[in-house]
Amino acid sequence: MEVPQQRTSSYEFIPPNMSELRVVLLGNSWSQRRVVGNFILGGAVFSTEEPDCCVRVSGRCRWKEIVLINTPDLLHPNISEDKLTELIETCVRLSDPGPHVFLLVLQPEDFTEEQRLRLQTVLEDFGDQSFEHSLVLISTPAKEQLASSESYMEDPPLKAMMKTCRFRYVKQKNLEPLELWTRLGQIVKENNGEHVSCDLSETGADGSHQTLKHQLSVPANMDPARAAARGLRIVLFGKNEEEKTTLGNFITKKNYFQFRNISPAKHCEDAGGAWKEKPVTVVKTPDMFSLSVQGVREEMKSCVSLCPPGPNVLLLLVKPSDFTEENRKTLKFILSLLGEDSFKHSMIISTYRHQWKETSVSVNKLLQDCDGRHYNMFTNEHKVLMEKIEDMLQENKESFLILTAEKTKQEKQEDWERKEKEWQENQSREIERIRQEEEEKQKKLQEEFKQEREKYEITRKSNQINSKLVQQHEEEMQQKEEAHRKEFNLLQKRWNQKEKELKEELMRTQTQLQQEINKNKKQIAAVDTVVKKNMREEVSSEETSVSLPVPRVKRCARELRIMLFGKSEKKKSALEKLLVGKKESEGFEGKQSGAASGERNRKPPTVVKLPTSSVCLWKCCL
Repeated sequence: MEVPQQRTSSYEFIPPNMSELRVVLLGNSWSQRRVVGNFILGGAVFSTEEPDCCVRVSGRCRWKEIVLINTPDLLHPNISEDKLTELIETCVRLSDPGPHVFLLVLQPEDFTEEQRLRLQTVLEDFGDQSFEHSLVLISTPAKEQLASSESYMEDPPLKAMMKTCRFRYVKQKNLEPLELWTRLGQIVKENNGEHVSCDLSETGADGSHQTLKHQLSVPANMDPARAAARGLRIVLFGKNEEEKTTLGNFITKKNYFQFRNISPAKHCEDAGGAWKEKPVTVVKTPDMFSLSVQGVREEMKSCVSLCPPGPNVLLLLVKPSDFTEENRKTLKFILSLLGEDSFKHSMIISTYRHQWKETSVSVNKLLQDCDGRHYNMFTNEHKVLMEKIEDMLQENKESFLILTAEKTKQEKQEDWERKEKEWQENQSREIERIRQEEEEKQKKLQEEFKQEREKYEITRKSNQINSKLVQQHEEEMQQKEEAHRKEFNLLQKRWNQKEKELKEELMRTQTQLQQEINKNKKQIAAVDTVVKKNMREEVSSEETSVSLPVPRVKRCARELRIMLFGKSEKKKSALEKLLVGKKESEGFEGKQSGAASGERNRKPPTVVKLPTSSVCLWKCCL
């Protein structure tokens, strides 16, 4: 019979002193386990491609740290017993010291009786109490008809699995994160916050029985006097194999370490030397940054075993340009396995020429953790490096480091409370700092707004004044333009009238001139005829030397005026004598016009002789 579950907040079930909640995902579909894992962590954490090993991912959901261990398909029918044992062993290590909840993600239409039996066997391998820590999560069936009828709930394999898990189950359809957290919290509360104790054991190669719980290879209470007699025990940490090899040989002054570019060392190596008649042991570690958590633990055990009773100097090889914040956190975790005082025994070895004032934030933090101790490999001074190491050893009173044993439950609770308190204090300080910064920004913004407002008011008033002046100027310009336009129109009208009158007067003048010209042409033609006739008569009289009688002229009260035209001055003079009746002309000669008068019958004619270059229009008036 199904046990009804009351929905309540998970805050009431998960103990506040629990540092993290460890959940193992099992089931018959990787895609469904991936979806559920991403749903819990609130992001795309697990990839679509199914791995061949267990995957451990940490995150923070609402207020509690959670660790999800997602497994490959342990229910596959073709998986061997050895492979299954290996995967379970890995899962145990990743969930150390033990999982709190087994979340069984089952696809109902594909869940068979064979899978149910295999899943039950896997849970039994984790421990007898694993069923008390199990929760079944039923995925939504792919077939809509099956999902709507919920007939899959009556399938014998699924029903039997729910019964084995004390009817603790939840459906994925319409599932909210808070509801899932509540169910997980109920399981934790029912088990009094305890995790599953995984007592899996394996047989070693020598036939001895070994447990999966890690044992320290070196006792922690070894005599310090005996440890000091062993001299300097130096451990090299870093990512670059060649740089660690170079530094190890530089310290020992021997070429014990060999650099292998193709196949770098995967395990710790040691070499010996001497300094001031004291033995020096140098342990070169592999690239710890590329190992898993379990691999790091194993190599650290090997490292301590090569320099018993434990290292007293840690040299951290760092290239400042490549050292990230993630590298710093990883290195901090590695050194934490040697205890809280590990940074007191540490010194940074820079593998790149640079100024320490120009380092990144991550390097500066690491430098602060090491109390500012550093050395540059390019200095290449063996004595300087060894003296710095001796100074650090004396500051630590020749103490050494050992692997830390697993903390008790009370110590973990105290650590968690201390860390939670520190976190709260840091959060309070950060909130206060942010609040002060926001207040300062607010004040600054208000002051800037006030100044901008004053500038705006000044500008607005100035613009209003300028706007009035511009408007007034525009009105004046419009008035002047209108006056100029009217004046121009009036002048244009007057000019048009004047132009019309001038054109009419010009037409009249041209007409009169044309008439005068025509009349003068007729008169000139008549005079020319008379002159030509007289000239012919004169020429004829000169040739025959016969004096022509002077024609009688009828008396007239008016004076006769005669104009002489021609090119020859002599001929015009002769004709003038003939007309006047005198021997010599009293008129003008050459280029000046002249006039002569004679007296014939009381009224002699007046003769005018014109020069050849003159063009005259003479009006003879009778």
